[in-house]
Amino acid sequence: MPALSTMIVDLHSHTTASDGALEPEALVAAAVARDVNVLAVTDHDTVDAITRCRAAAATGPMRLLAGVEISCFVDATEIHVLGLAINPESPGFRDWLSELIAVRVDRIHRMAGVLEEHGIKIDVSDLVRPGRVGSVGRPHIARLLIDGGHVRNIDEAFKKWLSPGRPAHVERLRVPAKEAIEKVHEAGGVAVQAHPGQMGRDEDIPTLLEWGLDGLEVFHPDHNHAMKNRYANLCADRGIIATGGSDYHGIDQHGAPLGSRSTPAAMFAEIEKRARL
Repeated sequence: MPALSTMIVDLHSHTTASDGALEPEALVAAAVARDVNVLAVTDHDTVDAITRCRAAAATGPMRLLAGVEISCFVDATEIHVLGLAINPESPGFRDWLSELIAVRVDRIHRMAGVLEEHGIKIDVSDLVRPGRVGSVGRPHIARLLIDGGHVRNIDEAFKKWLSPGRPAHVERLRVPAKEAIEKVHEAGGVAVQAHPGQMGRDEDIPTLLEWGLDGLEVFHPDHNHAMKNRYANLCADRGIIATGGSDYHGIDQHGAPLGSRSTPAAMFAEIEKRARL
């Protein structure tokens, strides 16, 4: 492992356990090929890929950090909270995530039903089969729409059918952000707001900090130079953690190449200090 100051620490990535394109082993291999030194696997509302990722990374040069990305709300505003350096086997944590997955499965059925009412039949049986691991969501429906020739790409699927206000949009369960932060802490981890610039509600950050939020994802593909400066300054002023991650979902998918966004050395050291690893 190189000196901390020169390490590539990518704390945001996804596998096929949620909406990523790569199987867990393939994600680890891709990260190693990109010279990533520390990778956090942060699938949406699930830790089902962590065991396989850890096994794949066990004999290699890269350190694997267990994580999760939780969809939650501040009032009517959706935000995402990254749980970093969590214990995925923490008592009650996996059960809590399983409840969120059950709600996601119900939502998939409802979206498919609405699409059928509009003359579009898609087969969601593989997404909702008993025993399937991982989480499911709108990107999975979007890919089925592409496969069926109903739309050309993911962007069209969302704009035409799946975004708020479109015919097949179904509201998600509104998990309170305060609850998500508490659950991350109960699992021994550090709670960071993912891509705050994407959410566009900086006025909610003080409330999130009151609820125990540990930091902000400053270095993200969706953040321009001005955003990065703003959030880095906010983290410095508040004494909170500034993280970075590629939000990698796979080739030609959402996010940036693995390792293209990194967490500063001092910030990763702070995560290690705060987390109950």
